[in-house]
Amino acid sequence: MVNAMTYLFDGRIKRKPLLRTLLMQYSTQWPLNEWLTQGIDEIRMAHVIETVLMTGYYRKTFPVNVTRPFHQRRIKVTRMVQEMHTFLESNKDFSRVILFSNQYHWSVIKSMDEHYMYYLDSSGVQREKIKSYALYPDESRYQFYRDALYFIEREF
Repeated sequence: MVNAMTYLFDGRIKRKPLLRTLLMQYSTQWPLNEWLTQGIDEIRMAHVIETVLMTGYYRKTFPVNVTRPFHQRRIKVTRMVQEMHTFLESNKDFSRVILFSNQYHWSVIKSMDEHYMYYLDSSGVQREKIKSYALYPDESRYQFYRDALYFIEREF
């Protein structure tokens, strides 16, 4: 989330205060050590997005539109990738990203072409083949979670 917002607002967002706010908001509902040791699932991520980015200071100062286009929707991976590509395709002004989770961690997709997804990722990964992803376990190297895909668009 911090990487996505920093990218969308050209570094105008201070990373540490945003991270601190996210952690504080999370800790009002759940033990913080769970996030730090086990990660954050899509339900808790939805809560943090709703309570931090969609209200208060961050909503007023750094407005974004966040949608979950595949939430509880039956869809094939080819159609999902096509919709992701379409969303990012018109990203000429760097105002759109996709936040998503695979079975390992959360990442941010900043662009796509027909073969690769290009990331903003703290782990150092910069791109991954689209064919490396599937919707079901053991079909491919990585797994997409429909409920853990967020389209984030900066509002001008």
